[in-house]
Amino acid sequence: MLVTPPDRLRTLLFLVTEDWCFWSHRVALARRARAAGYRVVIATCVDEHGDRIRNEGLELVPLKAFSRGSTDPRLEARSLREIVRVYRRIKPDITHHVAIKPVLYGSIAARLAGVPVCVNALTGLGWAFTQQGARGSLIEAMFTIAFRATLSRSGSAVLFQNPDDRDQLISRHAVTKESCTHARPARPRHARCSRFVPFPPIPEAGTGTASPSSMRTTRPALTSRS
Repeated sequence: MLVTPPDRLRTLLFLVTEDWCFWSHRVALARRARAAGYRVVIATCVDEHGDRIRNEGLELVPLKAFSRGSTDPRLEARSLREIVRVYRRIKPDITHHVAIKPVLYGSIAARLAGVPVCVNALTGLGWAFTQQGARGSLIEAMFTIAFRATLSRSGSAVLFQNPDDRDQLISRHAVTKESCTHARPARPRHARCSRFVPFPPIPEAGTGTASPSSMRTTRPALTSRS
């Protein structure tokens, strides 16, 4: 639950890899924070949702070097420096980091910039904890050490969507049980079965020929977006 700031305008900064991810998963939370009186800043890579974010009355800080899939050490160093500069300039009271790379880089930047409170949302542990063999063990150990170094600070809270991920990191002493919260996912949007029907099955080879007209339907396909 968000608390209305007292005398001054507090700043909440979201660090998300891409603008579509923020718009899809965090814009509702940002709206609530703004309605509660917070200054809300979004630091992300901007593609197609920049105007939508600004039209919500939210401040947008485009990140140039940040990349979700990059593994180039030089680019990663530039990315971290960019985030540290943003944190020192904005001086947020609270930061909300979403996914592994923002959690790691954002927590480092928050410590260097003196941010008092960090909320770290781990939506999953991803490929780093699913690799096999010696290489997989090395990667897993490196991430465990990184989590232990960045998430152990006071004022850090960790949100897990998957309780198995939480238990795994607790067992590896990467996080403390007291700092962890299981974030229940929002109520799913159920598909209306009356609008989605399967196409007729395609006959197997040698049993006949399926004409295009026999495969048409007057209802939307299963992948319809409404």
